[in-house]
Amino acid sequence: TLMGVALIFGLVIMALASSFGHVSGCHINPAVTLGVLIDGQIDILKAVVYWIAQFLGAVLGASILYFMKTESNRDLCQTKLTETLINGPVAAVVLEAFITFLLVFVVCNVCESNPTFAPLAIGLTVTVGHLLAVYWIGPLAGGALAGAAHRFFFFNKDKDQSKPAKKADAPPPPAGTNNELV
Repeated sequence: TLMGVALIFGLVIMALASSFGHVSGCHINPAVTLGVLIDGQIDILKAVVYWIAQFLGAVLGASILYFMKTESNRDLCQTKLTETLINGPVAAVVLEAFITFLLVFVVCNVCESNPTFAPLAIGLTVTVGHLLAVYWIGPLAGGALAGAAHRFFFFNKDKDQSKPAKKADAPPPPAGTNNELV
């Protein structure tokens, strides 16, 4: 069922984020990598390395599925527009861009503000996103928009590498102490 597939995807992403988040940020989606790059959380070289790994992993995974299929399950793992939910390919791309925007926005925010909660938040976002999904143009557009929105509207000013770091203000002396030099 659709709900079962969505839950499986979300739980797998949650497990992967829990297992590999501390290593590489668990970059397994090119749209997320694009959004995080635009947000300024990674540099272009790291993004290119992640994209190469992601595309190679996609080809390997698709090849494994292709050889596992039989005549009775040829339609397994095919993405098809659902006419009852989506009125044409333009609407599908807009919907996918919105879903991917939500995913990348959650990734940008939760990984920065609450990394312990990140695997669950990302996994649940993927679960919801898989209930309505179309691939490629929409995800990349949504990923880019989310990265830009996070960078320009929610950017943590302490991360801004273009400005010199401010020295921390010294804490005030405890009450009742003499702060003068003797």
